Amino acid sequence: MACKLFNRTNKNVTIIQCREIIPGRLMFMDIFLFGKKLRIINIYTAQDRVKKIQLFNKLKMLLCVGYYVILCGDFNTITDEQDRISGRLCKIGREGKVLKEIMSEYNMQDTFRIVYPNRIDFTRFDSVYKTRIDRIYVNKKFSIISYKTKML
Repeated sequence: MACKLFNRTNKNVTIIQCREIIPGRLMFMDIFLFGKKLRIINIYTAQDRVKKIQLFNKLKMLLCVGYYVILCGDFNTITDEQDRISGRLCKIGREGKVLKEIMSEYNMQDTFRIVYPNRIDFTRFDSVYKTRIDRIYVNKKFSIISYKTKML
């Protein structure tokens, strides 16, 4: 469904393939956008630490391509201490370290951190925590010009 909607909204897009690897959790779409090949990966990780790490390891096979990659979604984990504010001590968990290692290994950069290296901002709020668990990563081949988001 998402592939069909995406294709209808932009005449400069040709969808090559669209696959759901883990239903509701991990999908990707390979496209041509203005003549450039691009892979868009969407992720929604589980709260469970073991399932998160398993998903991150499956992600490796999707990142290993010879063209541009955009990885976005709800990672449900932090990779930097400034991504969470809480009344309790904040430690980066094993899954956060695994994700950070994978992003480094595949030359992926956090677009928010490129534009705002020292800014503290959050994507999830509750009565105890403020966290930045939703992210957009891109290959280092990309030039990040701005970072703007809007709630629809």
